[in-house]
Amino acid sequence: VAVTKALSYEEYLETFKNKGDSSKVKEVYQAENPKSRTSQAVIESSDTSTASVFPVSDRLTVLNNIGGESWSLPGQSATWEITVPQDGFYEIYFRYRQNFTNGLYTSRRIHIDGEVLFEELKAVKFPYAADWKNIALGEETPYKFYLTKGTHTLTAEATLGDMCEVVNSANNIILDLNKIYRNIISITSS
Repeated sequence: VAVTKALSYEEYLETFKNKGDSSKVKEVYQAENPKSRTSQAVIESSDTSTASVFPVSDRLTVLNNIGGESWSLPGQSATWEITVPQDGFYEIYFRYRQNFTNGLYTSRRIHIDGEVLFEELKAVKFPYAADWKNIALGEETPYKFYLTKGTHTLTAEATLGDMCEVVNSANNIILDLNKIYRNIISITSS
């Protein structure tokens, strides 16, 4: 199987250099209403810690977010349908709270219509945040995504991101230690 390098964000933008801008269009989609998910563990839940999470109710328990600690295994994903009113460039923002790995971040691979459009979407970081925050894909300089009028899919997939090398190194060290342990046992046992 041939492996091809993904485009960089700059290369992606270059392919759409003569297209129009739609940055004034604003649509809000609720994360707790995915079109699909790859795991039953990626579940909706209720957050009553703040009125800034929608929907909100002072009398009822409402499902108003998705994921949390249960959405942590690589490959787990949720997909939403988004509809854009016209061809053009769009920015994508997430409202998130990642309060499980203090001082670290979680990573998501972002797919648009089933594709990772450029290299930087392979491991988008969501830093630790005790409270709910808005984050643009691309952070301070939001990425612009060229979308045609109509319905598209947006998928967020859990990934190890930059932590992959650390996890692989730890696994290799464990394998080496197990090999050494077996050698010691084979020599010292009667």
